[in-house]
Amino acid sequence: MILRRLINLVVPFVLTISLFCVAFSASAQTVGVDVSGAVKEGWKGLEGTKVTLYKNGSVDQSLVTTSNGKFKFFFEANATYIIDVSKLGYVAKKIAFNTEVPADIPMVWDFDFIVELFQDQSGLDKAIFTNPVAKVQYSQQHNEFDYDLDYSMEFQKQEEEVFAELEKINEDKYQEDENLRKEAEKLVKEQAKELAAAQKEEQEAEKKRLIEEEKQRKQAEAEAARLEQEQRAKAEEEEKAKETQYAALITEADKLAQDEFFTEAKAKLEQATRIFPDKNDLNEKLADMDRSIAKFKMEQEERKKRIDQFDEMMAQAEELESKQTAAPLRPQVGHVDRPRPAGGRALLPLHYFPYTTSLTLLP
Repeated sequence: MILRRLINLVVPFVLTISLFCVAFSASAQTVGVDVSGAVKEGWKGLEGTKVTLYKNGSVDQSLVTTSNGKFKFFFEANATYIIDVSKLGYVAKKIAFNTEVPADIPMVWDFDFIVELFQDQSGLDKAIFTNPVAKVQYSQQHNEFDYDLDYSMEFQKQEEEVFAELEKINEDKYQEDENLRKEAEKLVKEQAKELAAAQKEEQEAEKKRLIEEEKQRKQAEAEAARLEQEQRAKAEEEEKAKETQYAALITEADKLAQDEFFTEAKAKLEQATRIFPDKNDLNEKLADMDRSIAKFKMEQEERKKRIDQFDEMMAQAEELESKQTAAPLRPQVGHVDRPRPAGGRALLPLHYFPYTTSLTLLP
């Protein structure tokens, strides 16, 4: 505890804080104190600390510490000085100096010290730090500058109360931080648990979705296969029906051709070719049918021509018969009269008509 007070410049009699008082020759004209200070946080120099020097109540000079936290001043004799050490976020401290010295001792003394700052805490009563944490003055007994022990002891009592309060605040803050840490850890664990549950649920949902998709895919494939099979069966059935119709038309065409209905037979063949346009197996039949139609037409024309000739010969025969009726002829010897049909027309052999162009009249 005493060592801590020494570092904070509260217990002036600790020997670890170096106090150097070097006497110069009595003939020296300069009288004062060379002050060397260092601002620390723990054992580390505190950079960026503002050090303001007040002389006889007015600002004399100001500086900002570097990384080592050190600073230096020269105090003239017979004056009052206050060093104000402050940094944002820290509790500021002041050190008071009284440089009044005997007139018959013209010399320069050295005084080194360290001031330690601690971080400010919310709720901490800092009223005592509006006063100097230490007072330094000339000691005739030792011919050096030293701390005011009575003031330092009194300030130490007040400071111990502040540090006890600070310790409690730190403990409370630590406990609060620990509770917050545990709550945060608990929350993180709960969130991780919820996240794991959500991920598991999501994975299960994804698994179900994939299973459902696979099921739907298989159903779709099965339905596509079924439709394809139905279409194939339907196409085969249609093909079979077309082949049946195709064969029936050809059979009908053959029968019609056999009965010499060549035009109707050709129509059936043409109907069959429309069922299978790519087939060429009926081309020969159609060509034969065209030849048969042409031959039949020619025979029809020939028959008509023969009938016309027959009718003409019959007309001539009737004419001759009518003439014989008017003047009967004498029967020839050895001739046998053939019976005559009613009307008096002579009967001739049927095979004669297609091959003769004239008729021989029998008596």
